[in-house]
Amino acid sequence: MKSLSALIFAVVFSAASAAAQDNAVVSAQAVVPVIGSVPGVGNCEWRTDVALSNGVGRTVQVVLSMVGAPNEPFLLIELRPGETSLFTDIARQTFGVTGVLAPLVIETLGARSVSVGATAYAVRGNDISEPEVLPVMYRQSHPLMETLTPLTFNDTFRANVGMGNIGDVPVTFVIALQRIAGRNLATTKVQVGPRSLLHVSIQSLFPLLSEGDDVALVVQEPAAGAYVYGSVIANATNNARFVSGQ
Repeated sequence: MKSLSALIFAVVFSAASAAAQDNAVVSAQAVVPVIGSVPGVGNCEWRTDVALSNGVGRTVQVVLSMVGAPNEPFLLIELRPGETSLFTDIARQTFGVTGVLAPLVIETLGARSVSVGATAYAVRGNDISEPEVLPVMYRQSHPLMETLTPLTFNDTFRANVGMGNIGDVPVTFVIALQRIAGRNLATTKVQVGPRSLLHVSIQSLFPLLSEGDDVALVVQEPAAGAYVYGSVIANATNNARFVSGQ
């Protein structure tokens, strides 16, 4: 099945030359692993800002899709050479979606993606947590296994794990918990449906574990459209640290 953006590109550029029409639509993809405007612990709200910069050297068409959100909202924009577009609180302000976490897929017509930057932060009254940079995935190859570490959860910190699937079929993640590298304390399997994101606490994956300092999760990723991430959040301030796979 073609991606939504590929179908949009095919429609937008249907007036191209006959030779171009004979070729498949080529687009470069980037993925922000999670965006949303959602309530959090301690009466805060988590928000996400995204910036797109065109360093390609020509005007490009870009599609932003909030994959898995209700009705999968999308936006088609055009960026001139050197232009940057900033989307503040992108889930709410751009897509009109609240209460949902989802991957953001950015596809650029052509072989090269625009540059993407993303930050997440918590708002509680007049207080705003320190913005945390979210790594953007520009994948050329698919890793068979990733390790999320260090993850800490106790009375001071809480830790979450995200499992995303931007593909069109269900996938199953195999997750091993380790305190010492190479030694599994426990393992679990989690199925994630097509075009969806599961964002949960470590304790929900391993209910017998009440706390842990600098533990690791070793994750077998089942498909090219699958990915994992972790986050560690200070309970007092909501300052967050995003943990990418290694």
